[in-house]
Amino acid sequence: MKYKYFLPAVCVLLCVVLIFVISNTNDHARMSSETAHQVEILKFVNQTYNETRKQDEQHSIASTNHSRDVWDICGLLRFPTDIDNARAYVEDLELSETCLDALEDVVLSINPYEKHNHSRFGKGHEFSLIVLDNPMTYERVFADPSGDLSRITDALAKPECRLEEESDRQNLRDSCNADAFINYATIYKICYKSNDTTQSGHFLYQYQSQLQYEQPVMPINEMWKGYLERRWVDEQCLKFGPELELTIENHPTLFKQVVSYSVLNHSTAFNERDQLRIDDPERASRLDTSDFYSSLLILGAEFGDEAAGLTWEGRRRGIFSSILNNEPWTKMRLGHEPGEERVRQALELVVTLAKREVNFDWEWLVRHVCTTHLQDDTANLEQHSCRSLINNVASELALDFGQEAHAIDEARDSYSVEDIHVMRDEALRKLAAGELVLKNDIQLQIFALDQFQQVAMELGMYE
Repeated sequence: MKYKYFLPAVCVLLCVVLIFVISNTNDHARMSSETAHQVEILKFVNQTYNETRKQDEQHSIASTNHSRDVWDICGLLRFPTDIDNARAYVEDLELSETCLDALEDVVLSINPYEKHNHSRFGKGHEFSLIVLDNPMTYERVFADPSGDLSRITDALAKPECRLEEESDRQNLRDSCNADAFINYATIYKICYKSNDTTQSGHFLYQYQSQLQYEQPVMPINEMWKGYLERRWVDEQCLKFGPELELTIENHPTLFKQVVSYSVLNHSTAFNERDQLRIDDPERASRLDTSDFYSSLLILGAEFGDEAAGLTWEGRRRGIFSSILNNEPWTKMRLGHEPGEERVRQALELVVTLAKREVNFDWEWLVRHVCTTHLQDDTANLEQHSCRSLINNVASELALDFGQEAHAIDEARDSYSVEDIHVMRDEALRKLAAGELVLKNDIQLQIFALDQFQQVAMELGMYE
């Protein structure tokens, strides 16, 4: 990788490392095999980012051109620009087969937990961060719903997949049909248990509510695109009959079995639920629906499906639990304002991901850290430059080496920009080659910060 840009604090930090750290080169050469492996992992993650970025750019260009055709085919320009007329307009709106066919190509690639991230699914940040080998998309969800339901039934009949099991079961992904659980859970939620409203109707209602309470919203043409995407989903749901819905009436044993998994830790809860079904059937039905959906996602995560492990319900027990339930991610996910602490949390997260050999989206991570989230909504964002934040964190890393603050000032005064630039590249080379050893995870954070800065520059967030 070539470094064409000057980052003052990082240059100074690595200059200080070369001048002041350890004079014995034999000690420098003694990088542990574990640390060397971690550096290779982080280099691989960076390489993967560069390769996938090229693919994403090509896909984005093709997708943008195709999407433009889709909205033309569906007559987006004829949709009202006055939100007061929107609900009356959609009541009589029928989409042509040509429009639905064009929408299909767009919607099948969408992750409902990430892009269609209204209250049904949570905010979807985990799906934005982690890059999966088998992504969660509508194409996966709608591929074979009846087959997924059958595979759930088959799995729960196997001894190793029984619900009372508490051992580590993430290696049972294939034998317990882990993917079927989140696939069917998604169908169950969006097609059968959506609180008597459609995906598109709920989306339009939310938009109107935000306007009513003077909250920031996306442009109305973007709202209509989102409406059309969800309208295609609604049309697909109409193709499924009642036999596909797993209920206490048509599959009483299996339904109660799955619902019971949400209350296993409460000895009397399930017996109480049976009584509630008699005393207050409506309330019991609401609780059953919620528990059934949650249990499906939890089981999918426990059996090793990566996508299920990223859901709100499944992330505590899934394959990514140690990453998503730790402090750096929790704080960074909930943060609303860019700051040095969020950059530090991002570096810690990157090191953790690198050690676990988990691929992730660098661009999303940098945007998330360098963006003010007015609300927890992708429509309400303000992007900022992260230059000063990166510089300050780089200086703090230098202090982590045990250097005094005046040493940084002396180094800055003693060398030209060109000299420091050369030293910086040489320090990075020695770190990568194992010729320079630093304590704990500091050297991995140096690589992470360098990549963070590179991505910020590419995104125009290092001005």
